[in-house]
Amino acid sequence: MTSPEGKEVLEKWLERTRGSQMAHYMAEELSSRRHLFVGLPAAIFSAVVGTTVFTALDSNEGLDIRLRVLVAIIAIVAAILTGCQTFLRFSEKADTHLGAATKFAALRRRIEQALSFPSTINAALVDEVRLAFDAITESAPNVSSRLWQRAMKQAGSEHFVPGFTQETASQS
Repeated sequence: MTSPEGKEVLEKWLERTRGSQMAHYMAEELSSRRHLFVGLPAAIFSAVVGTTVFTALDSNEGLDIRLRVLVAIIAIVAAILTGCQTFLRFSEKADTHLGAATKFAALRRRIEQALSFPSTINAALVDEVRLAFDAITESAPNVSSRLWQRAMKQAGSEHFVPGFTQETASQS
């Protein structure tokens, strides 16, 4: 592979790497928000139920039936939210997307460095970048098509194609 051909390939991969990096940062942010959206109400509702129960135990009077029903509903909602948080693992997903974004950022910098010194571009370098891109893509969690396309648009990809997804990016 000649240097101009290698440079062209690296420029295309730079766009995809930048898009992948942005998509994973977006996915991390979305997962973190979902974690808070589910986790904060669960914690608040659990605290309300716990406080109400202790208050009822301390008082000599029984709780009004409406308050008991409300406390029971809040307890059920808190349990459902806690279960959802445990099952959906938003915090863990955020961490894995952040890890993938960080790896794509490092690869992006490697490609930018290579493009800064075109005389160093050769088949071995292109192969090294391809192997790194493949390894990161293989270990990275999936990003929704909506986030992927938004990231590619924001990355300013000249090669943005509607319908082009993370999966097709790793195949080309």
